[in-house]
Amino acid sequence: MEFGRRAFLIGFGAIAAFCLWVLADSWGDDILGARVFLALFSFSAVLFGVSLALTGPLSTGRSLLGGLMLAVPVSALISWAGFRFDEASQFLDEPSALAIGGLIVLFATPFISTLLTDRESWLDYEALFDTAWTITVRYIAGWLFVGAFWLVLILSNAVLELVGIDIIDVLFDIDWVRFALSGAVLGLGLAVAYELRDYVSPRLVLRLLRLLLPIVLVVVAIFVAALPFRGLSQLFGDFSAAATLMWAAIASISLISIALDRDDDYGINTYGMKAAARSLAFLIPVLAALALWAVIIRVSAYSWTPDRVLAATVAVVLLLYGLIYALAALRGRGWRRAIRRSNVTMALISLGVAALWLTPVLNAERISAKSQLQRYVSGEASAMELPLWEFSANWGRAGADVLAQLYAMQEANPDPELASRLAALETAETRYGFEQDIGNLNARNRLDRLVPLIAVRPEGAITLTKEMFQALPDYRLERWEEGCRRTIADEPSCVWLVGPFLPGVEARDQAVLIFDTGGRAQANYVWMKDGVIQERVRELYDTTSGDWGLVPFDAVRRVLEGSFSIAPSGISALEFDDIRLVPGN
Repeated sequence: MEFGRRAFLIGFGAIAAFCLWVLADSWGDDILGARVFLALFSFSAVLFGVSLALTGPLSTGRSLLGGLMLAVPVSALISWAGFRFDEASQFLDEPSALAIGGLIVLFATPFISTLLTDRESWLDYEALFDTAWTITVRYIAGWLFVGAFWLVLILSNAVLELVGIDIIDVLFDIDWVRFALSGAVLGLGLAVAYELRDYVSPRLVLRLLRLLLPIVLVVVAIFVAALPFRGLSQLFGDFSAAATLMWAAIASISLISIALDRDDDYGINTYGMKAAARSLAFLIPVLAALALWAVIIRVSAYSWTPDRVLAATVAVVLLLYGLIYALAALRGRGWRRAIRRSNVTMALISLGVAALWLTPVLNAERISAKSQLQRYVSGEASAMELPLWEFSANWGRAGADVLAQLYAMQEANPDPELASRLAALETAETRYGFEQDIGNLNARNRLDRLVPLIAVRPEGAITLTKEMFQALPDYRLERWEEGCRRTIADEPSCVWLVGPFLPGVEARDQAVLIFDTGGRAQANYVWMKDGVIQERVRELYDTTSGDWGLVPFDAVRRVLEGSFSIAPSGISALEFDDIRLVPGN
């Protein structure tokens, strides 16, 4: 029996890897149509992956049946979602596609296994828990064996090359051999892991992981306790904060489930660990709610994108998880059993949400494209903020539809800024090229806005033109424009102070630009060559205190009023004929 299982898994693993290599190698070819490729690739990946996971606990026939039971609906959903794009294979370029498909397989496989084992107990938590963790540990052991196999093979190749034998090296050069061999080794590893299931058990892994629960509790508790003192402004200023909070919530949910195990006999029993699990359950809704609020604030400022739709969806599911966990933790003696039951319910809900993501109900590209268009139409965003490249290249048919509407709107009510960006989109072949064109366009438009904002002192000492700023990088111009826009009582917030600051440079060819950065002033030294400001811009150095960049907060006003002076700094130079050397930055 063991030999037959080993032979099947070795052969099946090799065939699976070879088939996936053939499909991957044909990606982009005309041999298979894009939609056929998408269906075949998703079907094969799920069928092989699930069948390998189930063989052992289930017979060969049942494991193949389980793979089919999952591969058919998952590949159908992915194929359906592929119709969001003109080229269906583009769907696989989206990270969320693989993540959602993998999530469905992850949640559904234990249900399939328990259903094929005993139809009456397919919702039994103990069976589901054991099945899920047995599959996880078997796969981890199998892939570790694959890694060890290739490490030994690489070392063996190095040894044989010392005597001029390169047979192994020749095998390395054949792609399909590497794939098939890896699949066969994975199948062998899965077979042996099942044979040694009394020793290769999830128990050790679960016992070790549950020890992390108090650490996570302390970290989350400190975070929540510090919120009233730290405030929420910085927390919600960065979109990555939402992702961090969601991962913290996922880790908390996972550790609580691991700690409670399949039943009370196997789960935690000490008072301290039970108190830790219960306390962490009360904190999960806080993490999930903050994550959701962070996403909402980001969306209200910048509208929807597929990533934000995904983040909001995950945050809502996690919030539901947290609320159910917290309500269960409020119960008396049966709180652990209530959490276990809720895990089954939430697994099914998560499956349903993931499936909806691959249907028109949760078409993230359509939701995002429509919201971005509405934001522009309502005047909340300018043409500069429209994600035109995403419309064209990443958001499929929904993005193309919005682009068509923008072109129609442009004909009816021309917007010069939108017209220039649409023109750049039409000529750009890559995202980088489009961003370069947009950057150049932004720089030109920025100079139109920036130059009139700058006051010159002494008045009439120089006339600033856009051509003078052409050599400066866009980030520098953006920073200056932002500072020069901060007008106070209709007074300029930046000034171009011409003066003989450095020897060897004509006074009119150098200046200090002082601008406001929101509550404080900043100054940059600039110099020109042939009428063009050079790219190297220097910070000012205070020779009295030895500090960089210290400028009086009202420096702009004082320069405009003439309350300043230009005096020698006392720095001497080391000269060799026409070479003058001074300490610099």
